[in-house]
Amino acid sequence: MRMRQTGHWQNELPDAARSRAEAAGHAGRRWMRELDETVRALADGWNLSIGDALPGGSESLVLAVRQQDGTDAVLKIRMPGNDDFEGEARTYELSRGRGLATLYAASDDHRALLMERLGPCIADLGWSVSEQIDAICRTLKELWHAPVDGDSIPTGAWKATWLSEFIDHSWQRLGQPCARRTRDRALDFAAERADAHLSATTVLVHADAHEHNLLLVCGQDCKPGIPCKFVDPDGLLAEPACDLAVPMRGFSTELRDAPVRRGRGRCAYLAELCAVDERAIWQWGFMERVSTGLHLLELGIEEEAREMLEVADHWSRHSGPRG
Repeated sequence: MRMRQTGHWQNELPDAARSRAEAAGHAGRRWMRELDETVRALADGWNLSIGDALPGGSESLVLAVRQQDGTDAVLKIRMPGNDDFEGEARTYELSRGRGLATLYAASDDHRALLMERLGPCIADLGWSVSEQIDAICRTLKELWHAPVDGDSIPTGAWKATWLSEFIDHSWQRLGQPCARRTRDRALDFAAERADAHLSATTVLVHADAHEHNLLLVCGQDCKPGIPCKFVDPDGLLAEPACDLAVPMRGFSTELRDAPVRRGRGRCAYLAELCAVDERAIWQWGFMERVSTGLHLLELGIEEEAREMLEVADHWSRHSGPRG
């Protein structure tokens, strides 16, 4: 890894991160101006040698670094905003490197995380959809074994209620871009999952477990079946089906020709791989698909949004798996 004495880090932000910081107004622009000073302070405080900026961050500056003992790591500096930095750090702490990148240090003052260096994300490796889903499920099952007794991060019941409110308000505000039946079914499913929340059966979930957040463990080759770890967790205490909503939500192109049959097949496959209730997976997946489609419309990403919502409209015409 190439070491650098300094850098003008504002100029090396990914385009998405720079745009988001600009959209944040004064706080975002100040964060960018102070990046050089922030990196120097963290390098001094944690005895780091600084390498190059890494691509891909949409809400942060991510740098390759080397620790004093020679271990390669990643330094992630989050921009100010409405995100839950403390929750992300706490989720890494709770996982203890099980299914998530190992956290070495965190700084609340600088909104910075020092973490294990991982390899490329599985989305860039040419794996088939089933190979990517297998890797997601295998890694999630490791995360779900992290001890979480008595912790206070948000719950699956909270997430279901939040999704319900977001879907209802966004559907109205965006001019009812999917069928009313689709909206109503999403709200019914959200109420059922909130009611089903039981603290005795919850686990630590990632809550955004897609293929771009799943990275190879460094030192491995790129063949399916090798160890992986997640990054960028939202972090909830929830039923495992909450995590399986994300592979149900994703890979929409694979569902296009027969959305109901292929959707049911994917749901059954996830249930079998993870030994999780099929009805719960279907309901969480339906909510995530509708909410994500609406959010993409808000962002102006219309083609992908319409694809998401068209599949949800097909799903809403048919009953999901019975519990």
